Amino acid sequence: MLPSVFGCSRLPEAGCDRIQAAPHATHAAVSWRGAWFSLPLVDPCTEAVLTPEQLLGALQLLPQATAA
Repeated sequence: MLPSVFGCSRLPEAGCDRIQAAPHATHAAVSWRGAWFSLPLVDPCTEAVLTPEQLLGALQLLPQATAA
């Protein structure tokens, strides 16, 4: 895996941003058209990491969530 990419976020600070690690994160924050969503990265039943196809399916539902 890529420990410096997954489970990390960039926190803006004066002079230089800081990387904050959360190695046990199970969700990602996604911004879509001004709204924030929690995107699961791990199946809660099996605790397996979601496949790229499953993640794409979840992302494709965002336009429906913001249509209302």
